[in-house]
Amino acid sequence: MRLFFAQRTKKARAARQKNRGKGGTIRQTPNIKAIILGSSIPAWRRRRLARPVKGGGVELVVYVDIVFFNNLAIDGTVLLTTAKVLRLRPSKLRLFGSAVVGGAYAAAMFLADVPYLYSFAAKVAVSLLMVLLAFGYGGPLRMARHFGAFYTVNFATLGGVVGLSFLFRSSRSPWEGMSFTSDGGLLLNWKAMQLAMLVCSIAMSVWLFRKTGESRSKRETLATLLWDVSVRVDDEAWTVRALLDTGNRLYDPLTRIPVMIMEASVWKELLPEGWGERLKGESADRLIAEMNDKPTEPFAWAIGCASFLIGQ
Repeated sequence: MRLFFAQRTKKARAARQKNRGKGGTIRQTPNIKAIILGSSIPAWRRRRLARPVKGGGVELVVYVDIVFFNNLAIDGTVLLTTAKVLRLRPSKLRLFGSAVVGGAYAAAMFLADVPYLYSFAAKVAVSLLMVLLAFGYGGPLRMARHFGAFYTVNFATLGGVVGLSFLFRSSRSPWEGMSFTSDGGLLLNWKAMQLAMLVCSIAMSVWLFRKTGESRSKRETLATLLWDVSVRVDDEAWTVRALLDTGNRLYDPLTRIPVMIMEASVWKELLPEGWGERLKGESADRLIAEMNDKPTEPFAWAIGCASFLIGQ
């Protein structure tokens, strides 16, 4: 996602008023262009790369350093989010180098007039280079996975920015200054309100994307911990859904057989009368002690053998 800021100069506003027709409409001409990245930056940092346009056109004023650093920050944020989604920990130097490539690519359009520099093939090639620099190669499948995640984060971030702009768009809205260039760049007026809105929308988009990815990852992890367990005692069997507890180290002190903890409701019909309700508020040890005091009330499984069949 390449980002540019714009502000109309006095000459641009004069040309706009000159081209205003009857009824408040604007009569566009082919010579009218956008003012990109105009701001109150010292003159020694400015780089003017366009000539005045005849016929009441608008002069193009470009500050390449701001173009570069803005895109450097955006690309760095996208790459860092992609690394979080992929659960990778690339070095900061690799991420910075990849972001530098993205920023240089955005600024190159003002420094060199190269045909097809912003064609689809060129964009894909630069994206592949950025992903390769940030995350390495690791084989075609891994590279394709990294490339897909990188573009998914880009689309999610840009989609969030555009969606929020339409959500908050109204008369005299700070979003009125947002537009897109013919080669896919995002054009914004260089004003404090637009800049604040952009930063907030990008931050919110990245946050929502990461939270969605984390939620999906947690669901997938939980799915791997759920198993179908078939318990067989004597001639009876029960199938229940169980959660794998990797920290469970319980075992029978006599037989050294591992112990599985199960809900009492599974055995409600086979437990001694009244145990199902009493277990909700009383300790199981107390009920067992009462059973020992009443030898005439046998428990069918006091002595028995159970077998378990576990499958996911």
